[in-house]
Amino acid sequence: MENKIFRIDREYLNQLRDMIAGVDSNNIFEDDIYNLDTFIHRITNNYNDISNDKKIMSNLRDNMGMYHSYKDLYPYIRKLLRSYLVFNRSIVPQYEEINISDSDAVLIAKEFFSKQDKFFSDSFNEFLDDDIHDHLEFITPSLNTDGEMTYVKSTGDAFVVVPNYKGLNKASILIHESEHVIDCFNNPDFFDNRIIRECASMFMELISTNYINDLYNLDDDGALRRLSIHSIIKMDSRYIYFKNQLLSIANRYKDLNSNGLKKILDYYAYSYDDIYRLNDTLLVHDYYYQISYLIAIELYNLYYKDKRSALEILKYIIMNCNDNNIFSVLNKLGITLNSSVKEYEKELELKIEL
Repeated sequence: MENKIFRIDREYLNQLRDMIAGVDSNNIFEDDIYNLDTFIHRITNNYNDISNDKKIMSNLRDNMGMYHSYKDLYPYIRKLLRSYLVFNRSIVPQYEEINISDSDAVLIAKEFFSKQDKFFSDSFNEFLDDDIHDHLEFITPSLNTDGEMTYVKSTGDAFVVVPNYKGLNKASILIHESEHVIDCFNNPDFFDNRIIRECASMFMELISTNYINDLYNLDDDGALRRLSIHSIIKMDSRYIYFKNQLLSIANRYKDLNSNGLKKILDYYAYSYDDIYRLNDTLLVHDYYYQISYLIAIELYNLYYKDKRSALEILKYIIMNCNDNNIFSVLNKLGITLNSSVKEYEKELELKIEL
């Protein structure tokens, strides 16, 4: 396939931002303006975030305030952390180098979604036909991003960034980020749900690794990609575990001032470096992938037993679920989180011979 040029139009981004701001006298679209400001900054500054000058104790206070909101999710994280495979670090595989051009990656994504369901393929084709050449960009790999999607709800614009890797993960990440576009095109409100918004994208990336692996007759690169994702999620679970221990203690003394709180945490053997490290991110960000990934694993295992059922459940989640009702819906659908993790890990272990 002829290699076409995909590059996000910077001028259009700025025009879009100014246009929305110009008609938004009542701040209806402030989220879109914020998302565009953030994305414009990132795309022009090597994907670094806008600097945050908040002091570490302010971050700690924010996380203490979120602690009880996420407390009910914590047992799922603990159970994942204690499952079959144990990691002391995230795994960064060396994939077989394959020449996937930008156009080839887009074609792989198109063909992959065509094998799923019209719900997915129609939305991807809409993005492909209308926007993709100036709304998608393959970038030099950066430590600051491993792929991302920005959606502008007021105009329906979606912008996708994918690292130009030399392995199958170039195409699998494109499929992951494209699924976010598909979600937004089908239900613009779905991406607002921070706990579950990654479930469809993670599921599609998991099954796409097998598809791409077979397409290029690779050895075990698809399983290696899934193992890498799995190790990252479990290391993040470990981070959440230690963070929750600190927040549990800190909340007992939440009425103390910052100096008093630091002294108490020091008594419990938390140094200032520990406090900094465990509050470098906000708790809400820590949970972006955890529950979504557990949903994705359950659907992954179901997909290879009953493809139609897995896709129907996924469509239902995208169109009807939110962060508040997801567990009651999963219960009605017979999906129990963590019930298939051991089976999934053993399958990875056998494929890669860990």
